[in-house]
Amino acid sequence: MRTGASIAGSPLRLTVVSACTPWSSKSPRPAPVWILDLYAGQGVGTFYYDAEASGAVSASDEGFLLGGNAFLGATINLADRIALGLEGKYYVTDEISDLDAGLDAFALMRTLGFSR
Repeated sequence: MRTGASIAGSPLRLTVVSACTPWSSKSPRPAPVWILDLYAGQGVGTFYYDAEASGAVSASDEGFLLGGNAFLGATINLADRIALGLEGKYYVTDEISDLDAGLDAFALMRTLGFSR
């Protein structure tokens, strides 16, 4: 990244999680520890960005980047069909060609889950 430059963007994130039968040998499963369900994983996909950089030279760009993520989290069941959780996720992406920077970031998220 250029010295003195800053990037401001508008990330768009949508996550759809498919539920699996607990303790199935064919699917990932949370690990129950005390009253928590712990989980971890990784993924790959595309990220849409709309970014502007300002500094010595100004530039803007939008498009899609190839990227991946690794995550670790825990949930606690509050009721039969409601869970509350905390998840840490690290994102890594290709560089945006016009801005000489990627969108690598760490996110800490509170989660609220509902099941049918």
